[in-house]
Amino acid sequence: MGGTCPLCPPPPGFPPLIPVVSSVKDKPVVFHTKVRSSGYTSAPSVNIFTPKLNSQKRANSVPKEKNSGLKGITKEYPLDSLAPSRPSAQVVVSNQSTPVCCIQYSGDGKLLAVGLADKSMLVYNASLSGSPAVFKGHDGAVNCVGWAQNNKWLLTASEDRSLWIWPVQGSTPALMLGPETLSKPARSAQFYYMDKFMLFSSGSEFQLHRYHLDTSRDDIQSYKKKSKSRMVGKFKMAGTQEISCLSAVNDFYSCILLLFVQCLCLLSLI
Repeated sequence: MGGTCPLCPPPPGFPPLIPVVSSVKDKPVVFHTKVRSSGYTSAPSVNIFTPKLNSQKRANSVPKEKNSGLKGITKEYPLDSLAPSRPSAQVVVSNQSTPVCCIQYSGDGKLLAVGLADKSMLVYNASLSGSPAVFKGHDGAVNCVGWAQNNKWLLTASEDRSLWIWPVQGSTPALMLGPETLSKPARSAQFYYMDKFMLFSSGSEFQLHRYHLDTSRDDIQSYKKKSKSRMVGKFKMAGTQEISCLSAVNDFYSCILLLFVQCLCLLSLI
């Protein structure tokens, strides 16, 4: 069209064209005799990945042993040695003559819980050195103790028909069950099904409870307990007077429960 050509006059009604002057000055073209290579024709100077085949450890390299926290205790007993015949350590649990009702190691073997007839429970380290942690509050002898799988909680059952759950790093129970739940003192109690339940015996029956533990504190309403427990099932053994002890796996999911009753028979329930 005529309006697009700079040599043609603009049509009537259009403003005249104003030439635009570029602000960029022309520069002379420079030709280099040597151009830097992009690197495609030559081998790379850095090895990105070099596999190590048949690598051997140095003769003087010794793997570091992890600190297990078990001071004074041999990790693995020599198979060619005789059975132990002498105690390696002895401790006095009480200044008075007090029977020991139960004793149990934690799952990792670092702590030892001891239930005493003087209504208390002691927690030692595995080497039995130092002063133990003392847990008090029951009104009767502590019949049994049980560790949670994560080794952060302890369960105690007493002759006063009470069952409590304690935090290991504390002195106040987080959950307490009393005579309204247990008709007779619990002779055996433990955590069950990877800490999902509590399992305990009371007289000729055993109970399974689901529980929730809450350690948060409210100074204004400190009397209110947020930890709860709910009975899932109650099973009575016919023809028996009392369940002496029970055992179930807690390290993995298992539905097998072993009971020992006064009729001198071993029962397996699935």
